[in-house]
Amino acid sequence: MEYLIVGIASYLMGSIPFGLILTKIFLKKDIRDIGSGNIGATNVLRTGNKLIGYLTLLLDITKAIIPVIYVKINFPELIYIASLCAFLGHVFPIWLKFKGGKGVATYVGILFSIIPVMVEELYFLSTQLPTYLDNILDYINSEGFTISNQSLDLENENNRAITETYMYRVWMIYENDYLQHKLGLMDEDVWQAKITSMQAIYNMCQYKEVTKFALSYSSRGLREILEINGGNPCP
Repeated sequence: MEYLIVGIASYLMGSIPFGLILTKIFLKKDIRDIGSGNIGATNVLRTGNKLIGYLTLLLDITKAIIPVIYVKINFPELIYIASLCAFLGHVFPIWLKFKGGKGVATYVGILFSIIPVMVEELYFLSTQLPTYLDNILDYINSEGFTISNQSLDLENENNRAITETYMYRVWMIYENDYLQHKLGLMDEDVWQAKITSMQAIYNMCQYKEVTKFALSYSSRGLREILEINGGNPCP
């Protein structure tokens, strides 16, 4: 029942056509007859009234933030349902025969609301990765793959493919962390903890080659940070 209530409430909040309402009240115009016919802030700006355009942008962002934040506090397990329904409400509003805006501003509001949750999840995952690497070695060993001196035999094609895939995913998570920090979306203390975790994995000599492979898909900035913070001591 909670799923249904959260979904409907979030959809209805997201479906409020602020662009249409504001232009009707203050400009006595129907935004659907102007420019692209879209009810979003970009098209409202085409009316020439920047104040109404920016107010539409602010309200379209806010109508996503309100339900998502409320659900995050009271029903955290339903936060992604609330986010999706608020977005669908803007794009397919029932009041306008399901012809709404593109959802850019509403999506921004959703991101503002859920990024802290994503950061917490990624932080937990990244700080536990060294343990996960040990666990995956145990799993691979139990499945009969070749293990030599507690390290994978990377000459074995199956072993190498599994390890490369895993390490690629690991460094894509760190790449996301790097971009969030660069955009100012991550606390400095959290970022420093992630650098420590990254360095621990980067310095695992048994994974030197697969780490090099995975990092070849990462940004130069992330690779430079790893070098600045000690580099890889492996021969």
